[in-house]
Amino acid sequence: MKTQSKSQQGDQRSEQNYRQEVFKRFKYIHIWSSIDEIRVQCTDPQTIQVLIRAIQRTYPDSQIETREDFTHQVYIVKITDLEPEDQHQKIAWWLFKMMCERGWEPMETGEHWYKMKIIEVIRKGPK
Repeated sequence: MKTQSKSQQGDQRSEQNYRQEVFKRFKYIHIWSSIDEIRVQCTDPQTIQVLIRAIQRTYPDSQIETREDFTHQVYIVKITDLEPEDQHQKIAWWLFKMMCERGWEPMETGEHWYKMKIIEVIRKGPK
């Protein structure tokens, strides 16, 4: 049987106190526009709410329709009745730019759509 000295036991305890678990959380957003609407699909309900508030402040006459998942969290937003009508692509770009400024990373882009992700690192445990 192997025994440890008190200093070795203390070293192990202090090492355990500094050890943290690291988790990654991935979030995804897809923004696309057409002639008569903009749609946003996102895995993060808080981000959806930020975008809804931004659209409502900037385009108060727009119509916003949402869809919820089975946990009653919004995951899709459809925005219509934007004036002037030819602004959909520019507004989608504005939303894309807003997400870039918040740290979201572009994955793919097209003429009328943008796919982005963000990775959050979460540390748990003693510091």
